[in-house]
Amino acid sequence: MFLLLFQGMRRLSCIAVCFALICCFSIVSVWIFKASTDAILRTFSPNTNFATKLFNASSFPFFAQSLENTSVGKHEEDGRRMTLREALHFASLKTKIILEWCHPKASPHGVDERRCGSCKVTDDRSLISNPDTAAVVFNKACGQRSNMPPNHIRRPDQLYIWKNEESPSTTHNIKNVELDDFEENYFNATETYRRDSNFYRPYLASAQNKKHIMMYRGLYKKNKTRFGVWIVSNCGGSSGAKRRMDLYRNLTKAGLKIDVAGRCFHRDLTPRRGTDAFLSTLHKYKFYFSFENSYHCRDYITEKFYSHGLAAGTVPVVTGPRRENYEAVAPPHSFIHTDDFDSPKALVDYLNYLDSNDTAYKDYFAWRDKLLEDDDLLLKHQLHVTGHCLLCRHLHGIDTGPMSHQAIYLDAGSSRDEGDDEVIVMKTMKEMKVKSIKDWWYDGEDADCI
Repeated sequence: MFLLLFQGMRRLSCIAVCFALICCFSIVSVWIFKASTDAILRTFSPNTNFATKLFNASSFPFFAQSLENTSVGKHEEDGRRMTLREALHFASLKTKIILEWCHPKASPHGVDERRCGSCKVTDDRSLISNPDTAAVVFNKACGQRSNMPPNHIRRPDQLYIWKNEESPSTTHNIKNVELDDFEENYFNATETYRRDSNFYRPYLASAQNKKHIMMYRGLYKKNKTRFGVWIVSNCGGSSGAKRRMDLYRNLTKAGLKIDVAGRCFHRDLTPRRGTDAFLSTLHKYKFYFSFENSYHCRDYITEKFYSHGLAAGTVPVVTGPRRENYEAVAPPHSFIHTDDFDSPKALVDYLNYLDSNDTAYKDYFAWRDKLLEDDDLLLKHQLHVTGHCLLCRHLHGIDTGPMSHQAIYLDAGSSRDEGDDEVIVMKTMKEMKVKSIKDWWYDGEDADCI
């Protein structure tokens, strides 16, 4: 009997020990879970309503933990300071996905990993739930709230970015996009041609444009056998388009004689636009009339200026945004603005003066002498990244700070290597939100624009 009692007590002791071990293990597990959760939550910044209850910041990139154990760079409060070359090396270790939710053309392509970090750009909507999809981009084709992803699949660590290449005039009057059905803070950031965008994306201020500028660098000194040309296909689809046609008619009445092409004049200027042969044809002209289809819309400067004007080696005669908008992004003394003249005749007289005075005309090309003759070296020193490249750097935590837009032209001849520039790689992304996309896009524009 005593033996049976002893065996029973022994069994109870084993059960008690096992129970105690299970309790201890559970307590430790809960403590670890809570500590981990708190650490994760501290990397986010929650907001107050539906859109902003989605945390507007994502955790540090894949290589964050490896940076903690490396000697690269100096510690900062919220990141580590290092060279851009070192930061881009770390950014190549993990690919981020940028999803174009309603891309209007062919499937998107990636970005230059050497300059931007490792990012894949895709229009495959099934990837929206992929943990590597760090940004979802919505262009003007997604102008209605109903075109957006369902709320329940939005992740707190994804940036929702509003992208537009058209002017507010076209967006509002032609595309009929009101933008009044988006709740506050729905979008985290913007990507447009406007300089106040989170991710600035100008028309053709790119490596290709710089290459063409260098290619035709000396052409203003020779082969200028023609006076001026204008190519236009939108004759009156907007108030700005109608205004520029009226301006052209008034200039011709004042004596302007230029070649014209495009659908508005039922003739083509061959070869096809955008080709080297096309630019070679344009460079024979002294002036290209870079008339935008929107009037006084802030920063709306398109390929008519960058490619047909600067890259082709002509002097752009411009109308569209105000002079200060051009001055912010253009080489100094590189264009002629129609707003500077009291009358169409005054502008025509000035153009005729330049046509007859080579010294005064060539002053509009003095900025080109600051550029390097070596195309490869010029392209190596990309002093200003834009659009998805800038976005990709941001997704990898690389904070390069502001850059003067004119550095594209004035500092391109510097012997320094951008890779040696100091940057901060952030542990957590800066909080980003656009309170009202409608107010941001339409409010503050000139009345002439809308």
